[in-house]
Amino acid sequence: MASCVSACGTGHEARTVEPPPRPQLTLLISIDTLRPDHLGVYGYSRPTSPRIDAFAQEAVIFENASSTAPWTLPSHASLLTGQYPRNHRLISYERRLPFSVETIAAKLTQAGFDTRAVVNTHNLSERYGLAYGFSKFHYVEEAVARVSPSSWVTDQAIEWIIEWIGEPRERPLFLFMHYYDAHSDYAAHPEHREVFEAPYQGEFDGSTVQLLNFRRGRGQINSEDADHLIDLYDAGIQQTDEELERLFACLRKTGQLDTALVVLTSDHGEEFLEHGSVLHGETQYAEVLQVPLIIRYPPALPSLRVRSPVSLVDVVPTIFGLLGEAPIDGIDGLDLSPLWNDPSVQTISQFDQRALFSGGDHLGNTTRSIRQGNFKLIYDAKSRDRELYDLRSDPNERVNIAQIRGDVAHRLESALLAVGYASVAEGAPVELTDAEKALIEALGYGTQ
Repeated sequence: MASCVSACGTGHEARTVEPPPRPQLTLLISIDTLRPDHLGVYGYSRPTSPRIDAFAQEAVIFENASSTAPWTLPSHASLLTGQYPRNHRLISYERRLPFSVETIAAKLTQAGFDTRAVVNTHNLSERYGLAYGFSKFHYVEEAVARVSPSSWVTDQAIEWIIEWIGEPRERPLFLFMHYYDAHSDYAAHPEHREVFEAPYQGEFDGSTVQLLNFRRGRGQINSEDADHLIDLYDAGIQQTDEELERLFACLRKTGQLDTALVVLTSDHGEEFLEHGSVLHGETQYAEVLQVPLIIRYPPALPSLRVRSPVSLVDVVPTIFGLLGEAPIDGIDGLDLSPLWNDPSVQTISQFDQRALFSGGDHLGNTTRSIRQGNFKLIYDAKSRDRELYDLRSDPNERVNIAQIRGDVAHRLESALLAVGYASVAEGAPVELTDAEKALIEALGYGTQ
């Protein structure tokens, strides 16, 4: 059974750790819109993720990982740069990532890595600058039924891995993979839907347009509808899990599974009426900001569950630390390796007491959040409304205690305002075609 590191400490003394061997193959896998509480490894009872669960048995599992934004573009920019949106400033479809912001791919390419990416959303296409630094980049366009695109993502990754194995091993390979199956439209293959779907007589089919209509005040969703949407969503997770087994089987067959560094995470979660809404992008609640984070590298990492709060901005410095590379200058994240190399009270406290941030700035969303210790403040920069939650006693964020604990709310609001948040994009302008605007609207993001 995996041991656990928490804010309480372990009583272990710091120990000298030999540098691990350098991974020759590194995979960063992002499963779009994946809630951790819908995975078995995070306690979910439904069979959505048996392959991920088995994979995670020899991994570090972070139980409190959060995104930096409740939608795909800025959160993935944070994942690939180690910076909060206030610094990378990729917060809208109007502009590209500024050239001054260095990506993990660009840095590793400079260090002599072969860097490749296969992605399945317009949000990550070359349009917005996140392809910068990759020697090979393939965008699999979205489709209404996402069965084939998910297979194409896996096929491309396997092709590249086998190609790399067959070449003289002069350059390590960094491979970024992105799956979209859990995102709306919820359109998993029937063989996965039949595992989860209960009899349902309602009108909701999991299409984004229906969910957008509800969010825009047209139509109603009751608890039976929400349960049906969850059934469809869970089917998409299982479909992705099956695709990952194809990838893991390739790694196993080629002898790479137990020597590769694999990081599995997501960009954000999804709402199913927990706070009255659906989809994502407009709130800062746990169901949208909590993401899975699983890091597996058997030569160096233990089997461990970490309770300390961490963020997507920590992924880049952690990968650089495991690769033995100098980190990108000026990034916001921390290398998480002390949490398994030196799980002392002092180390745990360093991570538990730092502030973690998230923002919105999408289609009029002006909400921000800051988490520090057990408290999380959600702040609306326009209305100045505040919501404060004690995550220790109220992890689902049901009871707003901003009036009761005004001292904490004020302290966190001041800290949030002090660091600021990008309210305008920077970088070269992006001129979207009518087809791209229609695609973005169909994905639930819109451009107005």
